[in-house]
Amino acid sequence: MKKDYWQSFLIFAFCILIDQILKSYYSQASSVRFNEGFIFGSFSDLPVAIRILTMTSLFGFIFFLYASLIYFLSPQAKILKFALSFLVGGIGGNVWDRTLVGKT
Repeated sequence: MKKDYWQSFLIFAFCILIDQILKSYYSQASSVRFNEGFIFGSFSDLPVAIRILTMTSLFGFIFFLYASLIYFLSPQAKILKFALSFLVGGIGGNVWDRTLVGKT
């Protein structure tokens, strides 16, 4: 496989790791507000299982598109691959929080 393919996945994993570290550090503040819904708190009245299933399914689809784009884009599009890695890494960090903690 291509070298930048693995670099992109390392950036993706690094984004999730940094996201979790920063959220655990700043969640100690007393003025933190959490979002228990989807976008801007929408769908927060749905059962937890449905919200988790929806979020993980949506992230699975986004991750599939991401992995396909990273693999099939030309090596000259390295900046685009890294930018997609940051974007999907941020989304992955939020989905991680939503499924394990229940809020972001």
